[in-house]
Parts: sequence; C-alpha cells; structure tokens
Amino acid sequence: MASSERQSGAIERSFATLAALPLLRRIPAWVDEVARPPTSLRGLLPFLAAYVAFLAGYAALAQGWGPLHSDITEMWAWGKEFQLGYNKHPPFAAWLAGGWFAFMPRAHWAFYLLAALNGAAGLAGVWAVSRLVVDRPGAWAAVLALALTPSFTLSALKYNANAPLLSLWPWATYFFVRSLQTRTAWSSAAAGLAAAAALLTKYYSVVLLGTFLCVALLHPDRRRYFLSVAPYVAAAVGLVAIGPHLWWLYADGFSAIEYAASKASYGAGEALRDTADGALRAVASVGLAVAAFAVVFGGQFPVMLGRALAGCREPGIAWVACLAAGPFLLSMAAYAFGNVRVIASYLLPVFFALPLAFLAAARTDVSVLHVRRLAVIVAAVWAMVLLAAPVIGVISWHTSRAGWLEPRQEVAAYATELWHARFGRRLRFVSGSEDVAKAVTFYSADAPSYLLLASFFGSQRRMSADEARRLEGVLFICRNLDPWCIDMVARLVGGDAVRLEQSFTPTFLGFTRPAHHFTLFAQPPRSVPR
Repeated sequence: MASSERQSGAIERSFATLAALPLLRRIPAWVDEVARPPTSLRGLLPFLAAYVAFLAGYAALAQGWGPLHSDITEMWAWGKEFQLGYNKHPPFAAWLAGGWFAFMPRAHWAFYLLAALNGAAGLAGVWAVSRLVVDRPGAWAAVLALALTPSFTLSALKYNANAPLLSLWPWATYFFVRSLQTRTAWSSAAAGLAAAAALLTKYYSVVLLGTFLCVALLHPDRRRYFLSVAPYVAAAVGLVAIGPHLWWLYADGFSAIEYAASKASYGAGEALRDTADGALRAVASVGLAVAAFAVVFGGQFPVMLGRALAGCREPGIAWVACLAAGPFLLSMAAYAFGNVRVIASYLLPVFFALPLAFLAAARTDVSVLHVRRLAVIVAAVWAMVLLAAPVIGVISWHTSRAGWLEPRQEVAAYATELWHARFGRRLRFVSGSEDVAKAVTFYSADAPSYLLLASFFGSQRRMSADEARRLEGVLFICRNLDPWCIDMVARLVGGDAVRLEQSFTPTFLGFTRPAHHFTLFAQPPRSVPR
C-alpha cells in the first residue's frame, strides 16, 4: 500500500511539474481526467509487445497457406471507400482498416499486425478496468488469464466486424466504471464516445449497453449516479457520435438494420442448434484460463470458487459480477425471447471481465508469486503453439474446405494483367462473386473499388446496365459455381464485354489442390472503341 501511495504521489508531482510550464497551463483539466492511464500502465507494455510478437509469429507460420479470410478483405474493401455505413454492418471496423492501410502496405502481415494490436489494446483496457476493482497483482492475473483464451489469441487474428469489440468493450467499460465511481462529466463523455464506437462497430454491442444499465442499477452509489449529470452526459455524447450513422441508415433504407434483423429469421431448430454451439464454444474458451488458475492457486482454488459464488450476492460485488456475466446472459436472452441466432463469433468479447470479477468476488490476495506462475504458464502455452504452428499450417492446407483455398491472389494478378493488356489503363472497378471481388480489391496492384452486384437489404439494389456503362469500365469475376452471377452479369453487359474463362490451381509448399474455375467479363470503359 505504501509503495502504491509513493507511486501515486510521484505521478501527481510529475503532472504538477508539467502543468507549471507556460504552454501546458492552457491544456484543459479534462485531458488529465480522461486521458491519463491507470497507474503503472507502462509496466504492461513489454508484455503487450510480446503478445503482439506471438500473434504475428503464429500468423506467419500457420496461416500463410491461403488467402485472407473473406471477412478480412471485406473490411479493406469497405474501408478504402469511407462511408457512414455499409450494407451489412456499421462502419467503425472498416474505418479502422481503411485508416491503417492508408500508411501500411497491403500485405497479409500488415492485416495480422492490425489484429494483434487490436487485441493488445483490448488487454490494456482489461488492465485499466481491473485497476479500478482489484490491486496490481490481481490486474496482472486478469490480463494473463485472458492471454490464454482463444478470443484474445488465435481468434483475434481474424480482423472482421467483430474484432474491434475486443478493444472497444474493455475501454468503454473502463470509462463507464470511472464515470460510475467519480460521476464527472468528462469521464462520462468518454464513456459515451467509447460506447458509441462499439455500437458503430457492431449493433450487437447493445448487450454491453444493457449490461451497463444493470451494473448502474446494482452499484451501491446508484442513487448519486442517476442524480448526477454523468449518465445523461454519456447518453448525449453517444447519441451525437452515432447521429451521422443514423442519418445514413435512414437515407439508405436501413440496410444494415435489415441485415442484423435477418439473423433473427432462422427456424427455431437452426437458431437453437447454432446458439447452443456458440454458447458452448464461448464457455469452453475460458477453460484453459480456469485450469491455469486452478494450477496457480492450488488447494485454495475451490475455496475461491465458493467465496466468489457467495460474494456475487453482496451489494458491493454484485455489480462486478453483472459486468462479467451480463453480455453473455443478455445474448442468451436475445435467443430465448427473440429467436436470435447467436453464433460463436458474436460472443468473442463477452467474457473479458470474467477474470477480474472472479478475483474481486473471491477476495483473494493475489501475490507476486501467483502472477509469476501464471506468466510461466502463458509463456509455455505460447511457446508450444508457436512450435506447432508450421504443422498446423500444413494440416490446415490439406483439410480445409475448397473455398478457403480459393487462389484469390492469383485471380487478382491475372485480372489486373488482363485489364491492362486489353485497355491499357488502371482497373478502377470490380464486381461479381462477392468474396472473390472484394479480395481482388486488396490483392490487385490497382486497388480497384468494389461494386455491389446484388443486395438483399435496404435501398441498395442491383447495378443496372446503364450504370455499368457510365463507369470507367468494370471487371466482373464470377465463380463457375455461382451460375446466378454469370447469368446476371451476362444480361447486364450484353455483347459489349470481353468474356473468357480461366482456371487456377491452389499450391502450397509443392502441394496442389483441385483447380478453381472462373468466368470473367471485362466491360470496356466508354472511351475504348468497341
């Protein structure tokens, strides 16, 4: 305790010294209130650097056998065209990808690095909120436990519309808890802004906001909180932040809302099967972390479990338990009352607060020795995963479905070369089978824009023949397995387009898999003689 007080005193003296400088006197006090990280966050940075190196190393060794997942290239295809929303999702995940590749090369490693940094930011957020609830060793234990879960390791490498929730949910929670504890306007504004970013990433984040409401109602200071400006400032800032997207939704015919609502339109049997599978996977994902705690705490662990279950009923701890369990329980309620199909990828971030809530409810004195043992387990698991990564890559190549091996890089190179040879200019627009066309926007040296060939949501509609001719030429790429795409494009372009078929064979380390067959239509630019 004395050490912690000395550290806090040193930090306060440092800030006081900086504030004495004439130029810094003008900085508003809220910068310190909102932006100053928790005590000793710098001590976490070496671990986060090791975490990023581990994920990047695993991706290089185990995932170099095929193209990027279609969800990943979708983020690029959307992000390069800055919009206030997209036909399937709100825009924030795509904005992050677009901003990242504004200065990073379009390469697999760059996307995996973005995913790893996103996970690291999430662990930093877990550390931050943990320091508001438990002591420093407890915060370390919470972070190390999550470093053993698939959500914050291998699953985090797929940067899709769900991935940024790994970082946004913990930081939104951090500012919310600070707002709950301090009731200051600036912490509340930051909480509203972070919550808005989460909603702009995935509408599913409504379960986090519902959890916040439950937490506020359970908190011992709830009366003072709701009588203060804090919740109303947070709500106002959040509404202002999502306002432009709400305007876009209206103008676009609520396409993204319709897409989200379509997830509740499955039959009862399919919704039950997929939700049960997702729930079991989510619970199983914390199994290794639980086992690590059992090893580290030994015979004390069963006692901790009993204390944690009892502590959840205490007024001072119930709100922390709600923080940990709320997102998962509300997700299950969405299935139970709305037939929402809750798949495993939706549940990626739901248990981020579970370790810290367990430690807070168990009221366990986490020692430095416990943290060191947990760190050894994490290092050992990471080392084993890295050693197995090349074998995992080879096995994945031989056992993956054909669609995961689609030679999209080769398709993109061929399509770009074809366009240059035929028309002598840059490829500007690409369309066709969605996953392939979006991948071409990433892999082609020309970085063409993706055009939606068909949409089943909102006001977005199929491209017309006139629209195709008005553009500076369009290259349509259809899988031969998608006859609807070939028929639609053939009617769209008429006899003006160059049509040809091409096959590509996936290869990896000398191995080959069955060829993939495509039909390409090159709709000439208007200025090219027909």
